Amino acid sequence: MLRDTHPAVFAEIIAVEPASVDRDALTAGSGRTVVWACGACGHQWRGRVVDRTKAGGRGCSQCRRRASQGAWQTPPPGASLQDRFPEIAAELTAVDGHPGRTASEIHANSNKMCQWRCGQCGNQWSTTPNARSRTGSGCPSCRRAAWQTPPPGASLQDRFPEIAAELTAVDGHPGRTASEIHANSNKMCQWRCGQCGNQWSTTPNARSRTNAGSGCPKCGRLRTINARRIARPGASLADLHPELALVVLGQVDIGSGMLR
Repeated sequence: MLRDTHPAVFAEIIAVEPASVDRDALTAGSGRTVVWACGACGHQWRGRVVDRTKAGGRGCSQCRRRASQGAWQTPPPGASLQDRFPEIAAELTAVDGHPGRTASEIHANSNKMCQWRCGQCGNQWSTTPNARSRTGSGCPSCRRAAWQTPPPGASLQDRFPEIAAELTAVDGHPGRTASEIHANSNKMCQWRCGQCGNQWSTTPNARSRTNAGSGCPKCGRLRTINARRIARPGASLADLHPELALVVLGQVDIGSGMLR
């Protein structure tokens, strides 16, 4: 009987399903579902008897979880985050679930989630030591703010000087010029039309890409309006009704029908 073979397990039974079954009759290999109450923490759960008595049987999940969280493998000398990557270690502020742990007590390739504070801008973010030490990744805020200067011949100034002349500002990067931004950049910029003085926003890429480059939207609308005013070949008043066209132009006297 279970009472005799596994007394500690038997002691945690608080109910048998169905209730008509006598707990004293349970054996170690029984497939009956019972309600258990952990003798250490009081946590209750349902499970089969055999799942607890077989080799590697499961006990209280709450106690198992706490034991797992409490386990910590201290890295050997030379393998800690502090030893291998002191610059990264200097930005570590906390190890999630393990308050008080330091960069000297965590592996450089650990996948435990940690908290970091950038030494440059003070930004705080979460990631693992492994993610930082494997790729050398740093502060995401600084990375977004980083500026890649175009190589010679690739800047907006070098490739499209006419467009560059209309650049007034690069959003988020005050002071940047057309010589310091790629011709195909997708950064939003401010422009002023050299013809009409209109100001608008778009990217260098939108203005410089092949066969689709955009210019001043106000001038573009005016060009469209003017283009619609001019008839296509064969569709003008002069082509379709030359006599009426002469009248419109004032070259025919309507009363006499004579050319002036």
